[in-house]
Amino acid sequence: MFPFAEPEHIFEVGKTTISCQRNPNKATIFPDKDHIIIDENFSKIQYRPALSFVLGHEISHYRYSDESKCDLASANFMLGNGYNPSQIKISFDNLFKNNPARLHFLNSHFAEMNFLR
Repeated sequence: MFPFAEPEHIFEVGKTTISCQRNPNKATIFPDKDHIIIDENFSKIQYRPALSFVLGHEISHYRYSDESKCDLASANFMLGNGYNPSQIKISFDNLFKNNPARLHFLNSHFAEMNFLR
């Protein structure tokens, strides 16, 4: 597991609802409304672990504003829920192929944790 950062803020988590509709992002969370909107096209992706990564990332915004911290928290969420490291790596390789800086950040953390040999 990756080291957890101290929470920047904590929202009271209620009954979070998730809807699929047009969204210029893959997903967006509204913590004050306990609502996540997933882009309707993204919700149909074939590689389901990538959807789990995005949902974990959005839920992590209940604790963090920083995107990198949300990415690591999502990877921890996935590891804790039975996903193997290769599924997580495939997820972020596909999700961030157009964002080399973010992909490099995640790959370097995975390399440090010796998940991928």
